[in-house]
Amino acid sequence: MQKLKEHKWLLVGLTLFTAGFLYLFWPHFVSLEKHWSNEDNSYCYLIPLVFAYLVWETRSKLYMQHCGSVLPGYLLMVLTGFVYLVGLLGSLETLVYVAMWLSIIAVSVLLFGPRSLRVLGFSFLVLVFAVPLPPFLIRMVTFQLKLISSGLAVRMLEWLSIPAYGEGNIIDMGVTRLQIIDACSGLRYLLPSILLALLIGHFLHTKTWKKLTLLVLSIPVTLVSNAFRIAMTGVLVTYVSVKFGEGFLHDFSGWVVYMVSIVLLGGLSLALRRIRPSDRSAKDKDQEVCTVPAALEKIWPHALVCAVLLAVFSLTGAYLFSKQFTPERETFSGFEMQVGEWKGNRLYLDQEVLDVLWADDYVTGNFKHAPTGTVLHMLVSYYQKQSTEHTAHAPTSCLVGSGWSLDAKEVLPPSPQTGRNFPVARMILNQAGTTVVSNFWFQQRGRHIVDEYKNKMWLVWDSFSMGRSDGALVRLELFLSKGQTPEEGQLLLDAFAGELEQRIKPYIPGILPSEQ
Repeated sequence: MQKLKEHKWLLVGLTLFTAGFLYLFWPHFVSLEKHWSNEDNSYCYLIPLVFAYLVWETRSKLYMQHCGSVLPGYLLMVLTGFVYLVGLLGSLETLVYVAMWLSIIAVSVLLFGPRSLRVLGFSFLVLVFAVPLPPFLIRMVTFQLKLISSGLAVRMLEWLSIPAYGEGNIIDMGVTRLQIIDACSGLRYLLPSILLALLIGHFLHTKTWKKLTLLVLSIPVTLVSNAFRIAMTGVLVTYVSVKFGEGFLHDFSGWVVYMVSIVLLGGLSLALRRIRPSDRSAKDKDQEVCTVPAALEKIWPHALVCAVLLAVFSLTGAYLFSKQFTPERETFSGFEMQVGEWKGNRLYLDQEVLDVLWADDYVTGNFKHAPTGTVLHMLVSYYQKQSTEHTAHAPTSCLVGSGWSLDAKEVLPPSPQTGRNFPVARMILNQAGTTVVSNFWFQQRGRHIVDEYKNKMWLVWDSFSMGRSDGALVRLELFLSKGQTPEEGQLLLDAFAGELEQRIKPYIPGILPSEQ
């Protein structure tokens, strides 16, 4: 009871903040839990526990800060609200989670002052690992790592005299016809390995260079471990059974990757401790007496203000969404599958795909060019109101990493002479000898946007200024025929895109007369 009385003002402040925190972010916990349930992010469930332990470990140093700081704390809380609203209105889910992280930092500054960031800096660094990165960012950043891992696995198999051929991040095992479509599945342990290296460095080393060495080595350790996993899967498939390449045994081998990474990082840590062995464990550090600062009695009302601010951020976001409207439009059910010289065959997406696409309306199909016989795939997805879980996203993350290797990506300026008077983003992709020229653009409230980040910026601006967040994504994939060059394919795409852009105007509202 004595301890409870000593800490009562701290508990009051934290309780008030927690109430405001839950009020603002509770609707987003469901989507956060979905991300954490994904195999790539399952380690995130442990992050809050590790964070709590790290804060508890440093509590004595934290109390020695003696006093909170009102102005920096409020500034950080306002920043939290800004990041939250930008994430909400710009359909940037990751920014909403970043706002969660910032709000926790803000309340720590409010209660214990800016100097508390030095005490809790490492704890906040660990906590940021609980923020799921956008899928497109993960795939783009790790794509080259996938290729390296696949290449290492092929070299290992060749060293073992097992035929193997690498095509991008696909590995063909010859007569067994085994293809490891996503050779990076073991790379889902990359972020946990980096986190593990940080924790090992924090608890077992005091020298900064040793901590950084472990951190840097965690990446090649994961790559080598995953390459070994792929190679051993190939050995088992070749000499034992194809079943080793799928199901439980495949997933189990992925778990082994992380165990191997732990052993390797542990061995590296022991080797580093033998170099100038002056490191001491956390138990050897000086322990200060835990004294609760009396200033908390004066600062806790500001925690109430923070709780109110968090509630205001929530109400502001809800109000801005309620003000949005969707202009009238025609539905894609009446879209004719004939675009210039291209005759199309309408397709319908499975519910599983629709759940990922998030579209309110769409049209998709395969088109054949009568004069040349060239085939392309078209998908136009439309969104009435875009939010963090209901928005258009660039096809880069869908295509790259799903067996396709990205040979080139660029923005093509308008080309009126070929029939296209607006810019498009172009990707050239390859898979098992098949080359695809892909074009896409965001057609959003009268604009043609080719950059996903600019699309998000305009989405935020238009939500404020126009009260609209409707828009569409148009993507085209043209399959090159034998002997056909990407430039020849692009000429056909330009003509198709120019015709299509005129055809879809009734289905995708532009700038209204009242908005001009």
